[in-house]
Amino acid sequence: MGTRKFIVVGAGPAGLIFSILAQGDVVVLEDHARPGWPPHCTGLVSLATARRLARLAPQAPGEEYEAVSFYYGGREILRLGGYGVLAVRIRRPLLEEELWTKALEKGVEIRSQARVRNILRNGCVEVAGENLCGDLVVASTGASQDVLPSKHRLWRLKGLQAVAEAARRPEEGVFSVVYHEAVSPEMFGWIVPLGERRLLVGLAAASRAYERLTVLLRMADRAYGPLRLKHYYGGTVLRGPPRPRQVEGRILYLGDSAGMVKPYTGGGLYPISLTAPMAAALASEGREGSYDAAVSPLKRQLLAQYRLTRLACMLGPRGAAAALRSIRLAGLEDEVSRKVDYDSHEELLRMLLPSAHRLAPGIAAGLLGL
Repeated sequence: MGTRKFIVVGAGPAGLIFSILAQGDVVVLEDHARPGWPPHCTGLVSLATARRLARLAPQAPGEEYEAVSFYYGGREILRLGGYGVLAVRIRRPLLEEELWTKALEKGVEIRSQARVRNILRNGCVEVAGENLCGDLVVASTGASQDVLPSKHRLWRLKGLQAVAEAARRPEEGVFSVVYHEAVSPEMFGWIVPLGERRLLVGLAAASRAYERLTVLLRMADRAYGPLRLKHYYGGTVLRGPPRPRQVEGRILYLGDSAGMVKPYTGGGLYPISLTAPMAAALASEGREGSYDAAVSPLKRQLLAQYRLTRLACMLGPRGAAAALRSIRLAGLEDEVSRKVDYDSHEELLRMLLPSAHRLAPGIAAGLLGL
């Protein structure tokens, strides 16, 4: 078999990791002039995911967190952690910048400000008045499906974040998750220390994101303020589910465009760290047809997380907070802290099911008392 030619649409982490690891001629087409811009991601991942990403982008991993505090409004209901690093913040867009540089060093052709108008199942794309064709098109277009030949219904929320400087230094190594109807009916808010007195305050919601972020900023201001706001940024938060088929004709869907995200948090870096190297290895051997089977265990995991996320959304912020508070009321805080995995949210449910009889009274009390 001769040298294979790959056309990668989108220079996010998924497309860039594929382009670095694929054996063959690679052309990357990217809408924007600068990698990773405009920024939109919080970047929290597990330590294992951070280590996988650091193999290609060693400067990208940033702050480490050993615990997470869950709040309902301004009241702490549960804290998990204390047994090593629970989560690591991947610095964006530094991740993309490192991957971009490594791809160029490898000899990958990257065309910036190259707007793709259409992706065809025969391995061709329409861009800037010409058609480019290859053995495989890697569709790593992020949240956008405008140019994809096969649309997939995804659960979308609006993510919005503010970087602020706090008057009082937040507790180091602890990030916060905030549930409240005024913050987000569908998800939650987060307050993530960025070192010194800087905070990342954000949320995802279906509507009124700026209004809801103002509520969350007021909560953060009471805890750490007065706050000095530096800047805002945001984007689409996807919650899945995965595409039923990840390969169609000569198109391989990768990353967010494939619906391969952690639904509860909307995080895509964990699936990307696993699937992009796998896709590159199989495609280099001309075996992309086996990619769907190869990623099926991960798809099952993300589907389980998706169902759990749907349940949490049905419960609403008060119900989700009550369920978390019941862990503490049942005396399971330490056991869960020892076993919790930031990337495998569905494991928490499996872990707690045998103790459901101990949790039920706490959930009921929580619903009444929160």
